[in-house]
Amino acid sequence: MDIGTITDKEAYCKPLWSRMDSDTDLLNVANRILYDTASDPKKVPNSIFVPLNDLIVFATTVESYLSDAQEQLSVTSEDKNLDTAEVESFIKAVWKAVDARWRKGIGTGGKQLTFNPFLDQQTTRRGRTSIACIFRIENDELICDMRSWDSRYSVQGFDSKGHAYSSYLTTRIPDLVAQEYPKIKLPSTNELVEVRDVWTRTDNEVWIAGQKEVYPHSYGEVPVVHEIVPIGAMTMDNNSLKYEGESIFLMLRDIFPKLEDYASIIASLNMKELDHALQEKVEKDDLTGNPPLHDQVTDPRSVTKTTGGFSPVPIGELKTQAESLHQMLETRMQRGGISNFDMGTFSQAMSAVALIRVGQGRDKVYSPRLSTRGLAKQDLTEMFIRQILAEVKRTGKRTLTIGRQTYDVSILQGQFDIEYKYSIKDATIDAARQSIASAQRGTLPARAILTGTLQREDPDGDLRQMYIEQAERDFPTIRKYRIIKALAEEAEKGDDDADIEAQMAAAELGITLDQVLAGNIPQSEPMGEVKPSQPVNIFDAGAGGVNA
Repeated sequence: MDIGTITDKEAYCKPLWSRMDSDTDLLNVANRILYDTASDPKKVPNSIFVPLNDLIVFATTVESYLSDAQEQLSVTSEDKNLDTAEVESFIKAVWKAVDARWRKGIGTGGKQLTFNPFLDQQTTRRGRTSIACIFRIENDELICDMRSWDSRYSVQGFDSKGHAYSSYLTTRIPDLVAQEYPKIKLPSTNELVEVRDVWTRTDNEVWIAGQKEVYPHSYGEVPVVHEIVPIGAMTMDNNSLKYEGESIFLMLRDIFPKLEDYASIIASLNMKELDHALQEKVEKDDLTGNPPLHDQVTDPRSVTKTTGGFSPVPIGELKTQAESLHQMLETRMQRGGISNFDMGTFSQAMSAVALIRVGQGRDKVYSPRLSTRGLAKQDLTEMFIRQILAEVKRTGKRTLTIGRQTYDVSILQGQFDIEYKYSIKDATIDAARQSIASAQRGTLPARAILTGTLQREDPDGDLRQMYIEQAERDFPTIRKYRIIKALAEEAEKGDDDADIEAQMAAAELGITLDQVLAGNIPQSEPMGEVKPSQPVNIFDAGAGGVNA
């Protein structure tokens, strides 16, 4: 691999990286001062800059919501002999092993991380993610080696066959670099060393101080997954790269500094009022000489003799236009970021319909990030399965132990599809959906309500469970059988009270426990349909809070 190809690609990505750096500076309130409006802007003298925490609160809230999203791994196959539940168990065990390594700082540059939060922060703040996947078997142990690459320092190359190379640029302490790459001679300085970790379809090339070490691999592909959030420019303009894979600050990065400037102007004017400049009124022929010191004439205990007295120098006032500007900025911050409702500071009453609209608007922020996480984890899962199968073939192993569980690797050789699904649960919005679902009952099919209104992940499974519960109401013998069977199962676990209760229940029916467990239960009258509770008013929330 020609190092010039990598450095040229890094230069090409500079506008994109500059955007990422600007977003980071906004979050960290770096180098922010109040500038004047001159052609060559300079700091406004004696001004105060007021940092606002809106963006970091926004980012933290979004990342928290993403972290709380319920993840559902789905493995499906047309092969009826394949135990998809076992495959899912294996995949989940692998992800636990990855997190275990990351919590120890292995593969993360010493940072103690877990996979999902790291990936969520990448898609949130960077708008993309790059993860290296280097699974292998060493000393009969599966090494679940996944590496946390910050996409700000990663470049990708593509050709007619797809992903051609991936490079990760880091700066490291010389001593640590020397330990990891002893063959490379480092400069005799204590400055940080740039390391380019380049992966191609055949090799892992490490470039340090103009020197290269090559480590061949047998993966047959670039072992790096790179995903871009589908928000931003998808055009073919020359400068479109800068706007591809946008962060959550897309609609805020230009407005937010103006809001901080507004707050800074107010604070600066207030400070000037607190320590105001003064003008001294004197006779026309007495404009020479030095005026008294400011601290002397503003001392509360001072007495100053003067013919004209002192009065404040006019500095202007914030008028109605300034308040209108503030309202405009705040409104656009709400539109482009997270709402007061999501922050938990919204106290106005809302109907169930309005709540659902809020949820739909919020999902527009989260869904693209969760979709990117799902695609990244799907690609990584398929990649580490390919790597594991190749290692199993190389070593001849038939079983693998992950954590405390041992798996037969033959389950990975079947044909199956992998998908990750996500849903964000909010008790308030869920209650609003329940309210509308109650009103729809009897006018829409149950499956339509489960799918459309309640947005259940598995409506068919919910319907089956509903039928199972309905069976207890329509067929009391089934309910009695299940109750006594549950008691009998607890009795088998050593619960003496459960054993006595099962015997008593069977005796009340006039039969033995064995007869009950065999299904020989006398018929009885059905319970009838259970009526749903009174639905919450979906149009009039009333005063004093959010409906539902």
